[in-house]
Amino acid sequence: VFKAGHELKQINDTGFTTTTRTQFVGAFVHRTYLVQVLDHALVLLSGDGLTRLHGVDVDAVAHASTAADANHIVVVTRVGTALVFASRE
Repeated sequence: VFKAGHELKQINDTGFTTTTRTQFVGAFVHRTYLVQVLDHALVLLSGDGLTRLHGVDVDAVAHASTAADANHIVVVTRVGTALVFASRE
């Protein structure tokens, strides 16, 4: 897992899963949280990426992105199912 800055730095001891392929990483709820979308799961992390808050199993992910309002995450599976995750905040 890398952090952007003046140079790329590897982040150790984070909540990011590194044992499987990451499909998407993005900010959620105005950077209060980070979301990591894996092949078969969506993981919600604290804004600094250090704490894993929640995980949701999903079918094989084909694409994922955050919406323009940053309060929704759209995940499309390989079988064509669209999942929308919304914040209550």
